[in-house]
Amino acid sequence: LTLAVGTARALAYLHTFVPTAIHRDIKTPNPLITADVQAKVSDFGTAKEDIRGRKDSKLPTDATGNMKSHASTKVVIGTVPYMPLEYEKRGYVSEKLDAFSFGILLIELVANLRPTDARHLVEEVYHGLDGAADTVAGAVTAHAGARELGWPAGVAGALGGVVERCVENRFRQRSSIAAELPAL
Repeated sequence: LTLAVGTARALAYLHTFVPTAIHRDIKTPNPLITADVQAKVSDFGTAKEDIRGRKDSKLPTDATGNMKSHASTKVVIGTVPYMPLEYEKRGYVSEKLDAFSFGILLIELVANLRPTDARHLVEEVYHGLDGAADTVAGAVTAHAGARELGWPAGVAGALGGVVERCVENRFRQRSSIAAELPAL
């Protein structure tokens, strides 16, 4: 869990910049591990700045004059199992993209699933497939419990809650990394 917390701290830090730095390719190979087992985020080759925070931004506004909740890109790059649908299909870029990727990374760590299986678990729940858990948190907690990690009671459930909020299907309701740091 130290690695997950270190990765979350690094992403929350990136998201404090104006304009916000969006990594766009958070996945398990990217956090580097120091000698004292701390995570350092690497591989910024796909990073993009979210220009919504810039005063000179020419981004369109909605009907009320507020800036849109995301920027867009025509070039979608990254690793597909870690991409939220709004980015994969429409090119929407915001810090919520990194939150989704972090949620998939957490499923990998907690439930010991490959990224494609983690993404499939999330999609099963959202599509209400037969045999799927009622919530992402429930599915992650069940997988973690099956691994018998030896964690104190409630830790797997709390992590499942973090995952659920990070991989929320509706990106406007999806949590941010900074909002989830206290729970980690």
